[in-house]
Amino acid sequence: MISGLLSYRDLAPAELRDDIDNAIGRALTFYKGLFLEDGRSLYRAPQRFPVDIHNQSQGIITFTQAAELKGDIVRIDMAHTIAEWTIKNMQDRNGFFYYQKWPMVTNKIPFMRWSQAWMLLALASLFAHERNGRIL
Repeated sequence: MISGLLSYRDLAPAELRDDIDNAIGRALTFYKGLFLEDGRSLYRAPQRFPVDIHNQSQGIITFTQAAELKGDIVRIDMAHTIAEWTIKNMQDRNGFFYYQKWPMVTNKIPFMRWSQAWMLLALASLFAHERNGRIL
C-alpha cells in the first residue's frame, strides 16, 4: 500500500498532496515498527518467525522509495539496515536467497518468483538510488 501511495503521489492533484504526504508519513511510522532494530522483519506482528524474504525485500523497496520522495537519510539507512541483515542471514554462499528462516530450520528452496525476483528488485532499487547519487 505504501509503495502505491508513493507512486501515486506525483500523479495526484496538487490539492491532495498534503493529505497523501500525511498518510505516507503515518504509514511509514507504522511500517517501520514491523522491523526490528537489526533490520529483520516481523512475519505478522507480533510474530517474529518465520522471517520471510518477501517481507525483507518489500522493506528495502518501500524505504528506498520513501527516501527518493523526501531525500530522507533515515529512510535510506533503514533500507540499508534491512539489506545488510538479509544478505548476512538469508543469502546462500552460492548467491541465492532463502525463502524463510525459522529458529531451528531455514527453507532454502530458491523460489525464482518469491525469493530471487523480489530480492533482485529490492537490491536493484537500492543500487539505482545509490548510483544516482541521491542522499549519500
